[in-house]
Amino acid sequence: MLDWLKGKVLGLLDEDTIKSSPFHPFTREHREIDPKSLAAKADFYSNDIKKRWMREDFFWHVFPDNDGGDMAMWQGTACAAFVFGGDKRMAGRLLNGMALLQKLGGNDRMARGADLLGVDEPLHLSHNPTKKWEKDMGYIYHQDCSESSLIGQLYGLWSIVYVKPHRELIDLAVLLIHGLAAQIKKDGMRLLDNDGRMARHGDLRPLNWPWQLGHRAPIKLASYVALMALAWKVTGREEFRNEYHELKRKHRGLLSHPETHFRWIHPQYQDMLVYMVYPILITCDEKEQMWKDALLKQWEKNKEEGNSFYYYMTSLVCGGRGLSYAEKARHTLMEFNTDPDLGPTAKSKGHNEPFATDTFRWGDTWWGRKLRGGKEELSYQPIPVWARPSADVHWQRNPYALKGFSDNEYNGMDFLLAYNLGKYQGVLK
Repeated sequence: MLDWLKGKVLGLLDEDTIKSSPFHPFTREHREIDPKSLAAKADFYSNDIKKRWMREDFFWHVFPDNDGGDMAMWQGTACAAFVFGGDKRMAGRLLNGMALLQKLGGNDRMARGADLLGVDEPLHLSHNPTKKWEKDMGYIYHQDCSESSLIGQLYGLWSIVYVKPHRELIDLAVLLIHGLAAQIKKDGMRLLDNDGRMARHGDLRPLNWPWQLGHRAPIKLASYVALMALAWKVTGREEFRNEYHELKRKHRGLLSHPETHFRWIHPQYQDMLVYMVYPILITCDEKEQMWKDALLKQWEKNKEEGNSFYYYMTSLVCGGRGLSYAEKARHTLMEFNTDPDLGPTAKSKGHNEPFATDTFRWGDTWWGRKLRGGKEELSYQPIPVWARPSADVHWQRNPYALKGFSDNEYNGMDFLLAYNLGKYQGVLK
């Protein structure tokens, strides 16, 4: 009864989220400044990653300010990008890096970020003093993994099991999945460091009501449930099957309403995680309609953003979302700029100038005045990619924001991820 009530409350919040959106439907024309074809841009980003963004088998997702905080997440995501692109060699390198992060963590507990010891080159970790650093096997690393770290790793491992690029890759992926599932289950649904301490955001257990309304609560539980489902799928072990079905039975209300319940209050970086977790659940338990329904509810919240990854991922596991949204997804990819002579956004330095007169501040809305201070200026329409603020990954950022929070160079991985997903399913010709 309580779980049913939770589902009703979350469902009402979802409905209000969609109805109360301050943003307009995506109607602007696409604004392309780099005339290269999508295939040429994909080749540029793929070659650039191989030349400049790989250290051994680690994907260096942020430059220059990289403290390894999200390395595990983007390592797995980059692996998926190359798996869907059919590049077995790069997928294998990235998978090897994922295996090393798991080995450095010890007992199949992941390391969150790692680097070679004694490195004095442009690509090296900035040693954030708030992180606890360890040394092992010629590497320096830190743990303190979050649900984002786990989800990125899971997404990369799932892509290998789903696409089946090579027998050796599949065997290693299954080994890593089993190791993670067994260890995290043994640790009581918690991400622990080597010393047994729980990471700051490592509690994957369902929180007490009403804290389950929090913007991290649903996806944390869903990440563990997806891990159990994937481990059951690839190993056939009853312990994972039973854990999966028991959690699905007890927490349907929470699991059927993914991010984000207070859509215009919480940051949008959690949204991308939904499109990485729920496809795992959908493909591992195809008879359970709840997983598709949950992802489609999330799509209703995001569909006007023109987010190419969201579209192609939803299309892959739930079917196409309509021709108009397919065109918006393609147009957004066309707006990526690879040529620094055409503007600084080849390195993700956004023009940071209003591209349209229709902007507003959070203070113009009731929610914004009460909970966000009303200072942030936003566009009613998604901003063209080349004009967006600096970011290492665009799909995870707010497409309406006129100002960013970092000065990092763009690495091209998320373009490749969306483009290769579209090519893989035949949506992009």
